[in-house]
Amino acid sequence: MKQTSFPVFSSPFEGDFLTLAESLACRQFAGTVDQVNQLAKRLNVTEVPVNMEAVTPEALGARSWRPETGFVQMALKAKKDEAEEWSWIAGQMALAAFVCGAAPSLDVEMVAHHPTTVAGHSFEAGNLILKGEGDKLLLRSGDGQDHTFTLYNGDENPPVWLLEPEQDLIPLGSAGRCVRADGQWVEHWNADAPKDVYNGSFESFRRQIIDAADVLERCAPVYYVWVATLLRELVPLRGDTLGGGTSSRSFLFCPGQIHFSTPATLLQTVNMMVHECSHQFFHMLQWSMAMVKEGAPEVFSVLKNTSRPLDKVLLGFHAFANMRLALGFLRANPEGLELKELADHERDVSSIVGSLDSSLQPFVDDYLEPAGKALYAPLRAKLVGAELLAA
Repeated sequence: MKQTSFPVFSSPFEGDFLTLAESLACRQFAGTVDQVNQLAKRLNVTEVPVNMEAVTPEALGARSWRPETGFVQMALKAKKDEAEEWSWIAGQMALAAFVCGAAPSLDVEMVAHHPTTVAGHSFEAGNLILKGEGDKLLLRSGDGQDHTFTLYNGDENPPVWLLEPEQDLIPLGSAGRCVRADGQWVEHWNADAPKDVYNGSFESFRRQIIDAADVLERCAPVYYVWVATLLRELVPLRGDTLGGGTSSRSFLFCPGQIHFSTPATLLQTVNMMVHECSHQFFHMLQWSMAMVKEGAPEVFSVLKNTSRPLDKVLLGFHAFANMRLALGFLRANPEGLELKELADHERDVSSIVGSLDSSLQPFVDDYLEPAGKALYAPLRAKLVGAELLAA
């Protein structure tokens, strides 16, 4: 893959980021299938059947950029007993292939040592049966209960799976859809993770997302497409109702899923969407190659007020710089936004971008890999050209 194409993940202004996203998603999915089936050979067991002819950008697009694929990678990287883990790894891989369209059917019985998550819904570890055909997917959990998912495939929208009779669908403007997810997987894979998932009104969270997507599509259409391209699932977090602050997060090996605060203002929600969906593009590239050279030093991060790995500082710069550019579109068309809040965000985000850039500058030439430079250099130049960052 030509590294000259990587700058399109710097920001939505550098070219055709969608085509690169489709290519990388298929490449990474095919690589995951290969890892799983190489494991099958080592264990002398049957390989997971996947129609690799369907794993092309033309046939699959970026639909394999889903959490189900990432969970396979988490298990592979956990380095646990491979023979003991095989049933779950194989079942999870088969599930990932079916829900993204790389397998026409699914018929799996597995012993799950980890929670199994389908379309944002988590099911406890145990003996599971998964059967899928066409637009239906049945999961029979260890307690004998049946859970039916239906493929929702609106015109010109990425397909999503919905658990009946739940109403988890969240429209994202005219060309996108995602679903609410429960985020329970985090506690299993990271015992120290904060227990802050919001369990209140889904309708208020849903409206929060719909309104933010509408603002982006109307005022910053290029960032609307940037957000809608890789967003698959949303996990609501408990917001700071007293202080008015927000938090958001995403994870390298949970592709397409982002977590952020509710309640939040319209502008805060737009910012979190741009921020976390920028992480999706960074993570997609990071799945395939290093951003920084081995031995790169830690540098000061204003976000944590301490030294951080260089790639984490670059990750922060990439997200906040795109937030700052998106705010410029909102400034040009601020209808429905609080002007003082907008000015405060512009000031605060500009300060963060400037500080992160100052931390990165001395180390760009010596410690950023070509992929890291491809993200950093054009984004910095765009900010300088817009007079949002000192040359």
